[in-house]
Amino acid sequence: MTEGTAVQHAVLSAYFPVVVPLRTYLERILSTPLLDTPEESEAERTILDGLIAVPDPSCLTSCMLSTVPMPTETPQDMQAMLKHVQDVLTSQRRPDLLRAAYQRASTVTLFEHSAFQHAWDRLLSRMGTQAMCHMLLSTTYFARVDPQSDAYAQLWGAPFSEWDVTRTSSMPEKEGNRPEHAVSSHTTLSATRIVLRRSRIFHARKCVRYRHGIVLGLPPTHILYAHQGPRMSKATHQQRRQRVAQVVQAIFPQAFGRPFAWHTRTSSSTYARLTSTPRWPRHMARITQLVDSMLRRHDRFRYDLALDACCPSVLRRRSRRHGSGGRTNDSVHSVCAPRKAYFFEYTTPQGRVAWFLYTVLQHVLPPAFIGSRHNRGVLRRAIYRFVHLRKYERCHVHELVQSFRTRDCAWLAHRDPAWTRARLYEWMWWLFDQWMIPLLQTSFYVTEATAFRQRVLYFRQDVWASTSEPLIDGLRTRLFEKTSIPVTASMTYAHVRFLPKETSIRPILSTPRTTSSARSRHAAWQRTLAVLSYEVAQQPHMIGAAVGSMDAVYARLVAYKQRWATRTHTPLFMVRADLRGAFDSLDHTRLIAVLRSLIPQDATYIVQQCTQLCAQHGRPRRMVVRRAWRNTDTHAPSVADFAPSLRQHAVVVDGLQYREERASDIVRRIERHLTDNLVRFGPALFRQRVGIPQGSSLSTLLCNILLAEAERMYLHIDKDEDCLLRFTDDFLYITPDLERARALYLALYRGFPAQGCVIAPEKSLVNFDMRLPTGHWVARIDAERPFPWCGMCIHPTTLACEPDTSRYPVHIGDTLTVRTAGWEAMLFRAMRMRAGLLFTDTRLTPPSQAYANLTEGFILAAAKWHVFIRAQPRAPRVPTLFHVIARAIRMVWPWIQARVRHVRTSWQPQAECRLRRDAVEWLGWFAFVHVLQPFPRHRDLITYLQAQVTSPLYAHARRQVGALALHAWPAHHERLRGLMS
Repeated sequence: MTEGTAVQHAVLSAYFPVVVPLRTYLERILSTPLLDTPEESEAERTILDGLIAVPDPSCLTSCMLSTVPMPTETPQDMQAMLKHVQDVLTSQRRPDLLRAAYQRASTVTLFEHSAFQHAWDRLLSRMGTQAMCHMLLSTTYFARVDPQSDAYAQLWGAPFSEWDVTRTSSMPEKEGNRPEHAVSSHTTLSATRIVLRRSRIFHARKCVRYRHGIVLGLPPTHILYAHQGPRMSKATHQQRRQRVAQVVQAIFPQAFGRPFAWHTRTSSSTYARLTSTPRWPRHMARITQLVDSMLRRHDRFRYDLALDACCPSVLRRRSRRHGSGGRTNDSVHSVCAPRKAYFFEYTTPQGRVAWFLYTVLQHVLPPAFIGSRHNRGVLRRAIYRFVHLRKYERCHVHELVQSFRTRDCAWLAHRDPAWTRARLYEWMWWLFDQWMIPLLQTSFYVTEATAFRQRVLYFRQDVWASTSEPLIDGLRTRLFEKTSIPVTASMTYAHVRFLPKETSIRPILSTPRTTSSARSRHAAWQRTLAVLSYEVAQQPHMIGAAVGSMDAVYARLVAYKQRWATRTHTPLFMVRADLRGAFDSLDHTRLIAVLRSLIPQDATYIVQQCTQLCAQHGRPRRMVVRRAWRNTDTHAPSVADFAPSLRQHAVVVDGLQYREERASDIVRRIERHLTDNLVRFGPALFRQRVGIPQGSSLSTLLCNILLAEAERMYLHIDKDEDCLLRFTDDFLYITPDLERARALYLALYRGFPAQGCVIAPEKSLVNFDMRLPTGHWVARIDAERPFPWCGMCIHPTTLACEPDTSRYPVHIGDTLTVRTAGWEAMLFRAMRMRAGLLFTDTRLTPPSQAYANLTEGFILAAAKWHVFIRAQPRAPRVPTLFHVIARAIRMVWPWIQARVRHVRTSWQPQAECRLRRDAVEWLGWFAFVHVLQPFPRHRDLITYLQAQVTSPLYAHARRQVGALALHAWPAHHERLRGLMS
């Protein structure tokens, strides 16, 4: 960065058209160069290294100084200047950090400006009163926090954390930033902004009708039903007209002068008021006839029979296979009684679900509504894609109407193309959002599962009820107790959703934040989490051997390797164990007692809320950050304390929210959270009596605190000789002594009675012979093979780490969230998977293994990229693809070096990565060429990539790592065969 030129900051340049160093700003305002002087202190240099951001380039001219309101008396120091500026801001009612944060009665703020008081006074004398007043009132200043990460913090100016990205910046407007409801009916509609509310299909409760059982089809309250009235064939003429009018107005509300349907959330009460239109619009007569025909076909159609034909019940096939006939409830429960079947065998294939939806559409919609065979194929493909969407993928109306021929539909004939588009968008929106989604909600229980990552699973509602209700009853009996509290509209309670596992289900609690009381409760939990995190940082023994990230695992392994390598190089013995239902079995009373003993009961804390803005794939991303400290601390934490946790190019903005929390209130709040946690099952409320609510932001930390006490009580670890790691409830024990390894596994096998925990023996693993007192042998792995744990494998003789390839998903696509404009960001994320120091630090992992780890990461990233591009409706041009791939490959080495610098300055000065940049880049080119080679669609792209593989620039790299890559490729190729099909 050269002085005198504008600064291109990844975040600030998106909000401000002009960003310059403070020194450059002063030179332009004062019209004189502001050079470094020998008497300039370090504090002054720090201040002058900050950035000044202005909304208009004219603010950088000296002619603007005359417009500044000057004080009546010349201020002698910076305190007097701040007082004058605060008076001006207050009189003008301008939001500014100077007005809110720097109160005259000194309070805790984000910056310790008093530490730089002398430097500010000297700068005031050099600038003059007029220039200083102009700077404080007309600009926004950002102080440098961490030179390593290019991080800044806002010191004065209006808090910009809630601003929209400026249109004058080089950053394009994010798709979907402006809601479609801001577009009036007279402007051009953008179908790319109309998003279906697809999240409603997940975890829908079954619809049960008295004496009829579970409803399979549309819900009884749907607009297509007669609402307890007669069918079309038996209704009077007036009743038929009224019913048709309701449906027409529900499908095409904008034609009747109402907002578009995607602007409002329609309900059954809304439908009842739709007949109040004073005048029937023109050009709707043909549509009225089609809706009348659709309602008649709907009355005759049997949704349940169509579901049985397209998606037959898995339970009946299993009952026939086991020799029990009939469809009685007794036969169904007898099949499901053992509950040992693989749970995912009860799912309905996505292709059959799409077939069911298309069958309904084909039989209920009149042919004239669709128009032609071509349009019928368009709808069939749209339904197929909608059903196959992954968990977090979105569906726009633009994707649904692609290739739809409006000229084939007589009801869309109109002289105004805008009218035709509006009717088509409304019809397609209603078709999927108000018809297909309710049909899926009532007929299927739609969910995700940890084993299948982002893939969506469909269970028939009757199948899900039969298979899950015994498990839900067991969980309800074991974890909850029924209360006599009546359910009221103002009451805050949690909803429970169930995720399927192999042979069981996992309850996840979620408290809605739609009411003010629920939002206040969630904010209180976040402040509690900040206080607990502060105490954990002050007392690391509170969480024992818990590790929360790969960096923490890396730090523990490096420290242990340094101790172990100085003694002996004998092979290490390893033990892996997993607690059975840890969150569902922890004892409340014990946890509260542990918290009372660890947190000083008379302490008070200050909780501060800030906003961190960081650049994520070229766009700013906001993150709310809370931190706490004891009110008795002599000095409040400064912004420099944020530096280790700040991301690259981050900007911190003080939220100006400081809450005082007492330790007794914190413990009492956690106690209420555990013991008074109300969950609704059907019409009744239940209270959780054991375990920690899964889905809460406090769950993981509370579990770590209680399991740390169990470690101190039952596991006696020699911290100099052994190493114990724990990812929440997954234990890993490393020791050079065989007897200590056996003793620790026996201690784990006996469980933690005081905390209510036991291990799952079927998930245990050791690398030595271990026989239990019951006579059973513990599963073991060869002593020379890398030991698998939590997605990684640790070598027992060198502690070198490598990825656990056995943990690959069933299909690469299950790990992705495909979006039209997200393939570049996805590639950057995938390329960074193996760039962490856990896999690349050559002090922990030998260089050959580090290169092998990077090769595996590049091959997996190339496979993900191929699947992502294959799912795009239209692939970008080959030069664009090559440019992005080249940028991603060449960015891996800077990422590794940035991690090394961060770790060296933070907590591990000996961190190193003795790899070569050309070798790392060549492995990336090699991976993409070999992964994409079998696919003809990438023929032109491979020509570009192959030129890089054979380039003379990488001659040394080919000699160094070429044999390693060629040796590893066959195993990776065999593994990717099924993952990419």
